[in-house]
Amino acid sequence: MLIYADGLPRRSQLNARVAAPGFVTKTAPDDIFPGGQVPFYCVDFIIEGDGFLEIDGRHYAISAPAVFLQHPAWHLRYGPTTTWTELYLVYQADAGAALFERLGIEAAAVPTWPLLNTTRIMPLIHTLMDMIRTEISEGPADRLDSLCQQLITEALLLADDKPTTGPHNAVRAIRNHLELNPAIDPDYPELARSHGLSYSHFRRIWKDTYGDSPGVWLASLRMSKACRLLTQSHHSITDIAHQCGYADPLYFSRRFATLIGTSPSAYRASMHKVYLNPTGN
Repeated sequence: MLIYADGLPRRSQLNARVAAPGFVTKTAPDDIFPGGQVPFYCVDFIIEGDGFLEIDGRHYAISAPAVFLQHPAWHLRYGPTTTWTELYLVYQADAGAALFERLGIEAAAVPTWPLLNTTRIMPLIHTLMDMIRTEISEGPADRLDSLCQQLITEALLLADDKPTTGPHNAVRAIRNHLELNPAIDPDYPELARSHGLSYSHFRRIWKDTYGDSPGVWLASLRMSKACRLLTQSHHSITDIAHQCGYADPLYFSRRFATLIGTSPSAYRASMHKVYLNPTGN
């Protein structure tokens, strides 16, 4: 899915104009970019899966979560080893060159790095993916430009992070999986086992790292997603409940009221009122 945003109007020029943000799940060997130069700039976020990147004969292994850059000066070849889920931000040549210069990204820059701390960056990724899913096709695209630039900035701030230990990496990988699939009820013992951890060890590291249990954390993640969809989309409350992992819309409404303090419909009405009349006059 993607948005052709280049032709959408803007109210300001504060942020670089993103041409085409989108996301896709790719499978080898069909979706391997065969090699060559691209006429645009692009920042790619690998959210799940692994693969490779080749630039001018240099080979880089990529394992999610990670980011890599595409620059018109590079000869590129890249793709998944088996499958990966990729969020990409495409910028036309002029806008991309200005953005890369402003952020200090040069053609000689390190082209890929892992995202070792996703606490700040994954909510931005999911907000952007929700905007893409709602297929924004009209109106000013300033919020889209701002979100993409904020996402790139956060990724650059993570470029110098140091790796953590194996078990913590495993827990981080499980968290990334949950963030990418909030609508699926997880089998925590199986997730722990598949990442080389016992269930008790997984829960202990999770609690020490994030403060809450996985279940409490997931409920909060789902409600954050619900709040975004209620504010930014016209999806029905039933559709939003399903997207957030609740098969029963009535149960979703009760959980929402318990955790947020009001019903989904009342929350949507209050947020629309704020956006339509921010001064309250």
